[in-house]
Amino acid sequence: MWALQIKTGDKRGAWPWLNFQLQPWEAEDSQFYGATLAAIAVATAPSGYRSSPHIQPNLQSLREYLQRGLRGAIAEQSRHTPLGVHEIPRHF
Repeated sequence: MWALQIKTGDKRGAWPWLNFQLQPWEAEDSQFYGATLAAIAVATAPSGYRSSPHIQPNLQSLREYLQRGLRGAIAEQSRHTPLGVHEIPRHF
């Protein structure tokens, strides 16, 4: 998963995502949805994995992306974002 994470630009911390213009999952802003799924996966993984030093830079990029996305997400996307995403950055 981490090897495919975007490393530069305004989408840094997210992953490439399909864009078929089918809101909210396959559209311009859908990378936010995918990033929330990655955050949920990491948040529910064993704590030993979450605290691994080699993934800390990736987690930091993911946290920053989610924080940027929460501020800029469109209303439609927010309606379909998994419940509790606002709390995830505190848990991983």
